Amino acid sequence: MYQDPEMNNQFENIIGSAGLFEDKKVRHGFIKKVYSLLSIQLLITVAIVALFALNDALNGWAKTNRWFPIASFSVAFVILITISCMGELRRKHIHNLIALFAFTIAESLMLAAVTVMFHTKVLMIAGGLTFVICMGLTLFALQTRYDFTTKSGIMMTVLLVALLGSILSIIYQSRATEIGISSVMAIIMGIFLVIDTQMIMGGTHKIQISPEEYIFAAINLYLDIINMFLQILTIIGHDR
Repeated sequence: MYQDPEMNNQFENIIGSAGLFEDKKVRHGFIKKVYSLLSIQLLITVAIVALFALNDALNGWAKTNRWFPIASFSVAFVILITISCMGELRRKHIHNLIALFAFTIAESLMLAAVTVMFHTKVLMIAGGLTFVICMGLTLFALQTRYDFTTKSGIMMTVLLVALLGSILSIIYQSRATEIGISSVMAIIMGIFLVIDTQMIMGGTHKIQISPEEYIFAAINLYLDIINMFLQILTIIGHDR
């Protein structure tokens, strides 16, 4: 099968072998940068979701303008594809941060437009469960001797199958099927969180993210957490 050398080089710039993290200072600086950015992203998201949930005017507007989540998702998707495909943008300071936070705001607005359909109490429970699960999985990723980074290809295949199941559940509109698919998706997101955490932490893990790709790493963790939250919300949530 033909392989594009340029695409191979792009992938190699993001993902590398254990030799990338021989310098512990480089690794620690990279980890600190990634989790600092992730913390800011999550704070922005929580603030925007809370604003829409607690402000009656914004809440009502989001419910009556159903084009809003589609528009927000479209903007977030375009920015994500741009960041993913343009390595120079991801690594060029200030431009990469602008792109990252533009994506975060668009994604947060999309999430806010979805969450207005649920009770505030349910959002808080789903948020609390997501926090506990993600913290537990992060600690597990740091402690386990098993290298999950070598399983990323298998997990992508499983994710595609689960997405197909999600589409079928929407078509048939079965609550039991919806809960089942969301449960599987939550497990998949949890495994991806472990994989991405190990790729960021480096050490003895076979596949690692290049220290220059802190924007890429932060987005990966952010999406794992947001998607985990959405799946948990679907499982326990009840529409208003």
